[in-house]
Amino acid sequence: MSIQSKLILMMVLCTVLAATVVGGIAFEAGRTQLRNAVFNRLTEVRESQTRALRGQIEDLKSSLIIYTHAR
Repeated sequence: MSIQSKLILMMVLCTVLAATVVGGIAFEAGRTQLRNAVFNRLTEVRESQTRALRGQIEDLKSSLIIYTHAR
C-alpha cells in the first residue's frame, strides 16, 4: 500500500472517529435536555392539578357550610 493510500485511510478514519465522538456528545446532551424538559413539564402538570383539586375542595367546603347554615 502506498503512502498516499495510507494517509487517505488515516484521514478517513480520523474523520469518522471525530464524527462519532461529536455525535455521541450531542446525543447525550440532547437526551439530558429532553429528560429535564419532561420532568419540568410533569412537575408543572402536577402542580396545576394540585391547585385545581385544592380549589375544588375549597368550593366543596364552602358549599357544605352554606348548606348546613341554610337548615
